[in-house]
Amino acid sequence: MKKTFIAIFAVIASVLTACSDSASSLVGDAISAAEKEVQITESPVLGTIPSLDQQKKVANDYISDYISKAMDKAEKREEMSELGNKKKAANAEINVIYRDKQIEALKALDGKEVKVTFDESCFSAGKAKIVLTGDTAATKVSGARYQIIVELTAAKDTEICSAQVQDAEGNKLRDLAWFFDSFKNVSEENKIVKYGKASAIKAGGTFTIEIDGINVGTKDTGLKFDHLYFTSGY
Repeated sequence: MKKTFIAIFAVIASVLTACSDSASSLVGDAISAAEKEVQITESPVLGTIPSLDQQKKVANDYISDYISKAMDKAEKREEMSELGNKKKAANAEINVIYRDKQIEALKALDGKEVKVTFDESCFSAGKAKIVLTGDTAATKVSGARYQIIVELTAAKDTEICSAQVQDAEGNKLRDLAWFFDSFKNVSEENKIVKYGKASAIKAGGTFTIEIDGINVGTKDTGLKFDHLYFTSGY
């Protein structure tokens, strides 16, 4: 009986190893295809992160297409189940590989200044920088995490701050906006109180805005992102 169990475990181990080896081989093919389709380029603000994100998508799409075609040819439920497991293993491996690449790329950007422009009738000064958030060693497969921390000085009483993510020519890539409740580091003397609640910042007051990386670093936006333009209101 003991020998029988040992034999069974040996067979299971060999199957799992074969599945893992097969998935790793498929991952290699997927990454090669992704690297041919998407060249790693330096974006103006976010370095290689947007290119790596695009490569990861292409690699995962390659896996999906490969498994989908194999599923169409599969005749047995066991084959389909094995293919499903192979897809999960391959996707997980690709996500970890690109997570590590993105984390390394992001470490090089920590503290980098981001160009800020603004409507001078709304703001008198502005600056921004990239800041890593959390423990990069624990970053999940969704990608490296970062924020752009913006400091602005109001030129007039302001309750709404809006921004455009723009390319080098000043073309809008994305709109962003924040109400006063999202303003950070506003001193008490610079708060305007209405109906018993702070609702705006006084002219001359300074505040900060925290922009999550996902709002500026996805798809073509991340590749073209050159600077931020700020105004008040919508």
